[in-house]
Amino acid sequence: MEIGTPFVFVLGGFFKIFGCVPGVDPILISRFCMLLFSSVLVLVTYFFGLKMSGKIFGFSAAVLAIFEPYFLSYSIVPHIDVFAITMCLLALYFASADNKSRYILALIFFYLAVGSKAEFYLPLIIPILVFHFYNTPKIRSKRGITMTILVIFVYVVPAIWVYPRTTLGRFSIIERFTTFLTPNLLKVTLDSLFSFYNQPLLNLAFLGLVIAGLVLALLSIFIPFISFSGRGNRFLIKYKSNIRIRDILKSDKVMVALCLFLFCVVYILILTAYGFGYTVNNGIVTITPSLPVRYLILPRVLMSYPLAYPLSLTTKKFVELYVHYTR
Repeated sequence: MEIGTPFVFVLGGFFKIFGCVPGVDPILISRFCMLLFSSVLVLVTYFFGLKMSGKIFGFSAAVLAIFEPYFLSYSIVPHIDVFAITMCLLALYFASADNKSRYILALIFFYLAVGSKAEFYLPLIIPILVFHFYNTPKIRSKRGITMTILVIFVYVVPAIWVYPRTTLGRFSIIERFTTFLTPNLLKVTLDSLFSFYNQPLLNLAFLGLVIAGLVLALLSIFIPFISFSGRGNRFLIKYKSNIRIRDILKSDKVMVALCLFLFCVVYILILTAYGFGYTVNNGIVTITPSLPVRYLILPRVLMSYPLAYPLSLTTKKFVELYVHYTR
């Protein structure tokens, strides 16, 4: 029962079901299995986009995720990463639901994700608990307190199993973060994350598109809380005192976006602490300043959302103009 056991069982199940069919190549079975989970990952990307901003945004994000180069490369490769990422996003999706599925389905996919890759434990548990507190308004009631204690217990228990598997090797958890989570290695992680082309200018343009998407999303959140007015030659921005900033968090779409952003940020920190290889010679640690590209699939798939937001806004505007001029 080591790391990756859920994936081994699932892949073995596919071989058990389809392996007895005459003429079916084992490689074809494994590729079909991975293609299935890749398709589920694209669907979850769409459903998250649907929650945050509607069908056009979800569709745009899903299409961009399909053509993400690293994800496309591993979409039919029998490797644990796509399976674990799919389990992660399914756990987050069901945790964001406002029905009983967040207690059962979210927990099942959480255990599958953490059992596949222990590094997903911390990035997952934080937004899942945030979703729980957000979706449990009567937290002070007797039933709310009981459910909260139970939820925390079932999500914290895997830490007993995860901890020894994240301390394998020479470094403990604290030593991992103090040794590897440095500004220089974090810069290497971010450079690898935003490196799509061999030309720095194109990579910088891609980063600009991601930032533009995030800025537009923030503006769409805060615009209802401010008013614009002009006096003479001055242009003023005023805060609407009749609307509270904390009302932002009462929106499901904003909460989903914030939790996905939090999930991605924590994962990048964990990736920096655990993703780099190293050698030790005479007590001197030499870190290999490069990351396997498969470790970057998750954040690059999530980057589909800021990239898709300007695209969805433009598409909506064209649709509105088309409807206006065809009436």
